[in-house]
Parts: sequence; C-alpha cells; structure tokens
Amino acid sequence: MQENNRPELEDAQRFRRVWQRVQGGREEAELAAAEEAALPVPSSGPWEPTAFLQDAIVRSRLRGSAYRQWGRLAPLAGLTLSQARRLNAALLLLRGIRTVPPVQTPGQRWASLEESCRQLFLWERREEAGYRVALGRTGDPELQALFRELAGECAIQQQRLRGILEEILE
Repeated sequence: MQENNRPELEDAQRFRRVWQRVQGGREEAELAAAEEAALPVPSSGPWEPTAFLQDAIVRSRLRGSAYRQWGRLAPLAGLTLSQARRLNAALLLLRGIRTVPPVQTPGQRWASLEESCRQLFLWERREEAGYRVALGRTGDPELQALFRELAGECAIQQQRLRGILEEILE
C-alpha cells in the first residue's frame, strides 16, 4: 500500500527551513535524517490489530509523558492520554485484553522547548500516518471510526505544536 506523502513532504520542508533558523547552522543531512525517521515505515506483513493497539497505547502514554516534561506543553498531554484510554477500550472490546503493561520510562526529555516541539510534531505526524494506514488495513467499522478520529486528533496536536513554536520564535 503506497500513500501519497506530498503534503507531508511540503510540511517537512517548511518546518526544516524554520528549524534551520532556530538551530543556526545545523547540518542539512542531520535534519533530513530526522525527518526521514519520522515518516511511517510501510509494513508488508499481515496486519494484527491487537499488536497495533497495544503498541499505540504505549506510544500514546509515552507522548503524554513527553508533553508533561515542559509546563508549556503539559496541557497537550490530556489528549494523548485520552487516546490511550480509547485504544485500551477498543482492545478490551476487540480481544478481551484489559491492560497493557505500564510505561516504565518517565518520557523523553529534549534539550530545549523548541527541540521538544519539533520532536513531538514529528512524532504526532508519524502517529497520524500510522492511524491512516491502520484505517485502510482494518475492515472493522468501529476501528475505522476510532483510527479516523485519532488521526484527526494527531493533526490537531501538530497544529498546536506549530503554533507554540511560532510563538516561541517571535
């Protein structure tokens, strides 16, 4: 399954230009590698919704923890934790699995608020793309609705992060 990543690439280029100004001379190759890592890796194997849901729950909790590392970003953590709860409910309804092991790490802490915004923006973009891929791989209408909703929320988080970064850079 091949997706059209043209809008993501344009966003990446725009974001790279802003980030280069912030970093003041950081190598282009370094930035390109970080952007490449943020794009989803297509999977050619069979799709297993249970594993996807469990991984998504852990990633949501980790994102929530990363948001809470900075007071300015802490209000954004609520949405990711809400996503983890909804994914957990879907897992229970789908497979009867009630819990996922708790996140053991306190979350990623980057050197600055600007770097945190950038990394979380890329993380949210990757999550959005992952939910859109999962949307196309499942035939369950309930999961489709959930993945569509979560992808939209990730897009909203990206806009919020971009707005915070723009305020910081003024």
